[in-house]
Amino acid sequence: MPSFTNSDNQSPYWCSNNSSGNSFTIETNDLSASYEVRILTYPSLNLYVTYGSVFPGDDIFGNFPPGYYIFQIRAIGACGTSDWVETEVESLDCSMNNYRTGNFNIYPNPANNELNLEFQNYSNTREIKILNDKGDILISSQTKKGEKTLKLNTKDLKNGTYYLHITDGKETIKKQIIIAH
Repeated sequence: MPSFTNSDNQSPYWCSNNSSGNSFTIETNDLSASYEVRILTYPSLNLYVTYGSVFPGDDIFGNFPPGYYIFQIRAIGACGTSDWVETEVESLDCSMNNYRTGNFNIYPNPANNELNLEFQNYSNTREIKILNDKGDILISSQTKKGEKTLKLNTKDLKNGTYYLHITDGKETIKKQIIIAH
C-alpha cells in the first residue's frame, strides 16, 4: 500500500497550503517499473486528475484543496500492467503541527511517546486502533461515552509509519501517523 508525505514539513498527509512536497512511497522490488496514478475526489468518486509514468517520491502532486481523495495506483513493467490498488489520502492545512480533520484533532504528528486525540463530538463511544503496514493491531483502546480526549502511549512503537483507525458506529476513519522518537 502507498503511504503519503509532504517532504517540505515531514507531514504524513498531503498539504493543501504547499505547492510542492506532496508525494507517495511504496515498497517495490522492481526498480524498472513505472506507475500510473489516478486521484478521485471523495465521496463523489469523480476523477480529479491522472498522472502517467510517475515514480515513488516524485513531487508532481502540487497543491490539492483540503479534503479526502481516493489514490489509485498500478504498476507498468516488463510483465505488463497490474490491477489498480487504492487507498485514501487526505489533504490538510499543514501550517501547524496540529491536524484538524473532521470531528477530531490528532496531535502531535509525528508523535514521540504519546499521541493525543481530541473529539469535537464526544457523545459516542469510539474504538481506536493503531496498526502497522501489515494490518496487525499494535494498540487498541476505546473512548467512553462523553469522553472528549484520549491519549495513546506510543513509546514502545518503533520509528515509522502507522495507521490510526477510529471507528464511530459503522464509520471507520483511517489516518496515517508517524512515530519519531
